[in-house]
Amino acid sequence: MMKKILLLIAILFTLTSCASHTNEQPAEQQLALDNPALWQANTNTLWNKLQREPLANLTTQQASTKNPIANGWLKLAIINKSYNNNTQQLTQALANWRKEFPHHPANAIFVDDNTLTALNTQTKPKQIAVLLPLEGMYGDKGANVRDGIMSAASVDTDKPQIRFYDTEKNANIQALYQKALKEGADFVIGPLVKNNVQELLQQGNFPVPTLALNYTQTPLPTNVYEFGLSPQDEATQLIEKAHQSGFSRVLIIAPQSNWGHGIAQNITEHWQAVGGRVVDTYYFSGNSNFSQDIAQLLHAKTDDLTHQQHRQDVDVIFLLAQPENARLIAPLLKYYGMTNTPIYSTSVIYSGMPSPNRDSELNGIAFIDAPLTLQKNNNRLYAVGRDAYYISQHLQRMNQLANFPVYGGTGALTMSSNRQIHRRLPWVTMHDGHP
Repeated sequence: MMKKILLLIAILFTLTSCASHTNEQPAEQQLALDNPALWQANTNTLWNKLQREPLANLTTQQASTKNPIANGWLKLAIINKSYNNNTQQLTQALANWRKEFPHHPANAIFVDDNTLTALNTQTKPKQIAVLLPLEGMYGDKGANVRDGIMSAASVDTDKPQIRFYDTEKNANIQALYQKALKEGADFVIGPLVKNNVQELLQQGNFPVPTLALNYTQTPLPTNVYEFGLSPQDEATQLIEKAHQSGFSRVLIIAPQSNWGHGIAQNITEHWQAVGGRVVDTYYFSGNSNFSQDIAQLLHAKTDDLTHQQHRQDVDVIFLLAQPENARLIAPLLKYYGMTNTPIYSTSVIYSGMPSPNRDSELNGIAFIDAPLTLQKNNNRLYAVGRDAYYISQHLQRMNQLANFPVYGGTGALTMSSNRQIHRRLPWVTMHDGHP
């Protein structure tokens, strides 16, 4: 009975406090582009910051700046945003920029003119083979990826032939891959399931570019690339945001599962590497008594409900919970006194479908998610399919122009030196039950 009473009080407290809470800040603030000190920053640091700026803000500042160095940076950032999904236009614009700013420090972040010219005439695949599970346990996931691929290809005026191969009907992935090659594929997307990716990598020889839709720990053979919904990408951004905000003491809340322990351990290691401290980690399960557990976690005194006391050694909370659990945990965190402590999360906290009545419990929480999911409520694997197609069309450019992301449905896409493609996702804050 006490558990139910406390939970009801917590929910009522949240509903009333959200209406009066006025000092919530946007998840990401725009740069002060008119600050001269900004343009003295390290080249890579400055470029990373400019990539996060909205195009409208860049354009406004560029039109008014009188600083020649700032003008060059801003023009380059505008080019990056304006032509990022058209390699020919991008490379031509970069060549023109270099003629205008031949001695600008930003010349160091992209390739020489000969390479730009070669990218301008790059060839695209004529036939793409897609290896996906289209039935069985992973059939729905495969179908979402397939639909995303076809959606992206449908608006391409010069689209290649696309042929699908069902990895559930053909258990021998290596044989299926060879079949696709014999039938004319000059680019392969898939497999999707990690076990299938690992099996395929064992064959060693890949005569055409192959984009696996999952990540492994195996060194990749030549011509193989990996792309997918990596929790590591999101965890990295979580750490970066908290660290850049000046926080040092984090409280982690995660599910009692292999995924929960894995991401919590990963975050702990990387947070400590940047000088932070994890003050506590709470793992919850389906049997957890949230009201009791959260009170104990926060060292809250519950004998006087009108004068709550709680621990003071937490700067920020990482709430790594799916919506159904997060909606119960977040009100309790606020009820037990953490109303002014920022709460950050990854895409795990949002279902991808609007549910303002229930998600109002998450108001004030900042999290990252795929742009296509936030904008159009699309399935995240659908966004993976769309981006896999975009990658197939821009692979050479991603290899050569690593500092110029492809802005896709899953985030800003860049390729690392080990040929894994990573995402940078936008930050949003839940307001009135909406991201």
